[in-house]
Amino acid sequence: MDGPSKNHAMTLIYPATTRRCSTHGPTHTPPWWTQPAIDDFTADNGATVIYPGSHRWGKRRPSAADHGLPVLMPAGSCVFFVGTLWHGGGANTTTRERLAVTAQYCQPWLRPMEAFTLSVSREIARTVSDDIRRMLGYSIHPPFVGAVDGLHPLRLLDQP
Repeated sequence: MDGPSKNHAMTLIYPATTRRCSTHGPTHTPPWWTQPAIDDFTADNGATVIYPGSHRWGKRRPSAADHGLPVLMPAGSCVFFVGTLWHGGGANTTTRERLAVTAQYCQPWLRPMEAFTLSVSREIARTVSDDIRRMLGYSIHPPFVGAVDGLHPLRLLDQP
């Protein structure tokens, strides 16, 4: 059994994204969040809880008066929402784990939550396509965001 996770929105991690989105319009999109279910999501096993409409709340956080809705879905389904929507994991009151995958999509200049350039070996990074290598972080956002020691991160793959 696990308690619920703390409610959060991706704008807590990347606050500049929301300002750019609201100030500059559709050319700066907020992060997107997907969660394909490996197991069934039920109220008992801690289904993700969302707060409908919370992406329009601005800086307000959910309160006890706000009612979150569990995302109930069978294995193989996927929930997709804008990352500015408040969400969190529900309490798992069963003795089994609930498995899912999460994928977040954000502006290319944002550092990802997982440092894939450190968690994926250079040997593997050398074997994947240029597109996958870019998604792993072996790229820069002009003029220099993402550089390693002042150089393009692809230079790391030239080293043993």
